[in-house]
Amino acid sequence: MDGSNLNGKNEYLISMVVPCYNCKATLGITMKSLLDQMSEEDVQKLYQIVLVDDGSTDGTGDLCEGYASQYGNVRVIHKPNGGLVDAWKTGVQNSEGEYIAFCDADDYIDGGFVTTIRDAIREYIPDLIVFGVKIQFDNGDEEKNDILLPAGFYDRKMMEKEVLPKYFSDGSMQSELMFSSRWNKVYKRCLLTKIMEDVPNEISLGEDDVTCFATILNANSILAINDFYPYHYVRSTTSMIGRFDDKIFDKINYLYSTLKKIAERYGYAYEDQLHREYLSIFYLYAKKEICKNPKGYAAVKNKLTNEKKSENYVECYNPSYLGDYQLPNRVFARLIAGGFYFLPYIIARTVEKIRGRNV
Repeated sequence: MDGSNLNGKNEYLISMVVPCYNCKATLGITMKSLLDQMSEEDVQKLYQIVLVDDGSTDGTGDLCEGYASQYGNVRVIHKPNGGLVDAWKTGVQNSEGEYIAFCDADDYIDGGFVTTIRDAIREYIPDLIVFGVKIQFDNGDEEKNDILLPAGFYDRKMMEKEVLPKYFSDGSMQSELMFSSRWNKVYKRCLLTKIMEDVPNEISLGEDDVTCFATILNANSILAINDFYPYHYVRSTTSMIGRFDDKIFDKINYLYSTLKKIAERYGYAYEDQLHREYLSIFYLYAKKEICKNPKGYAAVKNKLTNEKKSENYVECYNPSYLGDYQLPNRVFARLIAGGFYFLPYIIARTVEKIRGRNV
């Protein structure tokens, strides 16, 4: 296909949207990787960087303005603090690219990313491009994560056969076909503008799950690229579990209800996929509850016992789903489902302590 005139109605072929909030300490590394994309003479004409200063108070806004004054294809949007979702929406609305990519302000992207995506767009003109990521730990370790979707171009008919029936899960826990992340994808701009109302600004867990699900249901084609890991997601080794959040199960339930609304709106027929996704997230955060709840075993037991009585858990729970999990997750999930909390509590806390000492 000839994509040479794809950006005829837009100033750029690709806009990179970067939500920025109090990121003065990390933005320099991010911007270096984004500006290094312009090593080829014609890339600047195809490629825009949109920095969304989401009410920063640490000088991030001034830093963004410095980049804009130096580079003609860098645009800065200043707005009152409204959270991550509102920031990326603002970036998309103020972008001038036919396609949109995202980069968080503490991550970075390999050189040659823009030219690779440009060539893919020109050859296939897909609605969506998906690829792998590198988890970049702050101790220098690196972990490649490829998408599970086999490489190739999928039109809508192929998507309905090979993508939608197993989009959230192939049966095992945390087995999304293409990761529920904004930053391992490049979107046609019109896809994102269409689904903005489907993504609540106030959602604070799984906002990318919601965004990606809505775009997949509206896309007419996907280009999957395997063995391609241009995005570096920077992650701390201090704890693989994260901080304790007393409201996390309320957030999980809100995420699930939002996904259900999207499924109903766009006629997604695979209810079991939604159920599997809910359970996968529930057991993931059950482990975090065990490791991080400061009130101890009795509080964990009480919280998980009550949450298993929730309408969403009762609706989604199916013991046959757990049989498809890999052995450690299968054992953990079955113990939690059966109300046997003490053994997973001891094991998970011990592993977390050992990991913390080895950092």
